[in-house]
Amino acid sequence: MNPTYDFYDKGDPWPVSAIDQNPFYLREIKMIKSEVSKRIWGTALDLGAGYGRASLLLSHFAKRFILLDGSKKMLHKAKELRPGSFCIAASIDEGWPFDPNVFDLIVGMQIANHARDLKDFFSKISKHLKKDGMAILSVGNINSVISWLEGLRTLGDHGFRRFSMNEVKAAAKRSELSCKVLGGSGLFSPYQKLKAFEKLNRWNFTAEYSHLVVVKLTK
Repeated sequence: MNPTYDFYDKGDPWPVSAIDQNPFYLREIKMIKSEVSKRIWGTALDLGAGYGRASLLLSHFAKRFILLDGSKKMLHKAKELRPGSFCIAASIDEGWPFDPNVFDLIVGMQIANHARDLKDFFSKISKHLKKDGMAILSVGNINSVISWLEGLRTLGDHGFRRFSMNEVKAAAKRSELSCKVLGGSGLFSPYQKLKAFEKLNRWNFTAEYSHLVVVKLTK
């Protein structure tokens, strides 16, 4: 069986085995792996886990991953891909069912942009992250090339909001988190399926113009 990545429970054209070979994701994955691989983490949270992409990619660098996602269907796929996965069905916008200061590592791939309130989202990260822990997120960039072309803050019907890096840094500061921009990934979303866009996503661009920006948060 080869389950497919099912975004918001809707069919997506890429099988799980191939999605992380898409040029759009490669720089995002490289930056996240580069930071996470610097040590072995204790308890890690795959935030907005979907089918468990982050935990699959980073399983060698954490002793235990917990997956949190609002879609039970997606978490079912996560268990198919990695039997024994510890999954919790919960919205990122509600209270997370964890004790304070419990996670050594929190990873959120393209999930911050689905939060209703970025400051509240960062406050939850701050609450549940250990003092010497790290959170690493990829965030949709309002100043990206695709934002200029679309002239929109929201992408399609997926509720994908984009933020400026000033907004991200301000939300982090209000949540007593330090924020460091690690770099950018891709000019165009993979949902723009033209071959020309796919080729452009192979190029390296600065974070300022990229569709996604990867940031590191620490206390």
